[in-house]
Amino acid sequence: MAAYRQLSVSFNLFRYWTFQQMDYQGKFHIASTILPYCIRMIVLEFEYKNPLLDLMTVDLSCNELVGGIPKEIAEMRRLQSLNLSRNDLNGSVIEGIDQMKMLESLDLSKNNLSGVIPQGLANLTFLSVLDLSNNHLSGRIPSSTQLQCSDRSSYSYNAQLYGHPLQECPRYSPHKPHIDHGSNTNPQEHDDDEEFPYLEFYISMVIGFFVIFWGILGCLIVNRSWRNAYFTFLTDMMSWLDMMSGVWFARLKKKLMRA
Repeated sequence: MAAYRQLSVSFNLFRYWTFQQMDYQGKFHIASTILPYCIRMIVLEFEYKNPLLDLMTVDLSCNELVGGIPKEIAEMRRLQSLNLSRNDLNGSVIEGIDQMKMLESLDLSKNNLSGVIPQGLANLTFLSVLDLSNNHLSGRIPSSTQLQCSDRSSYSYNAQLYGHPLQECPRYSPHKPHIDHGSNTNPQEHDDDEEFPYLEFYISMVIGFFVIFWGILGCLIVNRSWRNAYFTFLTDMMSWLDMMSGVWFARLKKKLMRA
């Protein structure tokens, strides 16, 4: 069997995935229930040497994969790029990730991963692209050139994560926006979305209305001179409007008579 080098099945609504017997004989499959009686599945079966161990690129992003990340992925030691972003994965970051010495790009963003960032991630000397944002990771970011030279956005939306390049102490982080994993739209369209604070907006509107309304009305009730001036202004305004409307109707009447 020819050796695999790339595996890319992004944007496919796949939900379930398993690795079995990674060393020599076994099977890897991912499947998704699309309709009640329609199942789409990709199955890779192999005997003797597992060709998956020769993969250099794996992209399973923008599916609906659930559960934890299989620990067998760490045995794919030739892997250079791994993208599992925009799924519903939970649990911790890959166990034994320090075995993946050739890894250059890792994207686990927009999942539900929790726990601390493993120290083994700091030992990946070739790692140059990292995105762990929009998860539930916590604790201090391990010290290493690769991890701490990453942009702050690589760790954003992890409420309890701290350390350089983030702040030194845990801080409040807004809830991450909901991602529609089933949509085949461009992922970049979601990156700039910000959750609008609807509740705070409406509360401020109500408070502002009562403050302004009762502030003006209260002054008119308490201060007699202000009240007289206010009603005088209304009377003058009504008189002016009545006069202007009479003039306007008189001019209109003359124009109609001349026509």
